[in-house]
Amino acid sequence: MIRFVDLGAGGEVLGAFTHPPKHASALRAVVIVAEPSELGAGEVGVTEPQPSAFFTTAMVDGAGMLVARPVGPVPLASPGQIVVPACPAGTRIEVFDMVGRERLALEFSVPEGWSETYSFPDAGRYRVEVEPPAPWLPSAVEIEVAP
Repeated sequence: MIRFVDLGAGGEVLGAFTHPPKHASALRAVVIVAEPSELGAGEVGVTEPQPSAFFTTAMVDGAGMLVARPVGPVPLASPGQIVVPACPAGTRIEVFDMVGRERLALEFSVPEGWSETYSFPDAGRYRVEVEPPAPWLPSAVEIEVAP
């Protein structure tokens, strides 16, 4: 598992995390080793690297620092509807009927600030997926509408 090390201004280790912490201003060390005995002072080891998980939760900013990727717009569920808040330009939105196993809507490359409320009057389970462009993280929400 990959560990992220949050270092303070003086280089002291403030914490080690399996995912980049949201509060960290910059994560400065990621150590991948086969054996814990290979670790140096203050280093946190990774015995089973999972690079795909690493690249989906972190990025390198313009200053060359390892930082957490920003969370994109998260849809909000309420009885019978899902609201997609304002999105960055280029976001892709998909709406699915999980019981009928079909896509109900696809909004591809929406303009900046686009938002929408999807209403579901029929009984079933529905899912809305929001996939903003990089660097934002994707999100999804499901609701169940009772008969």
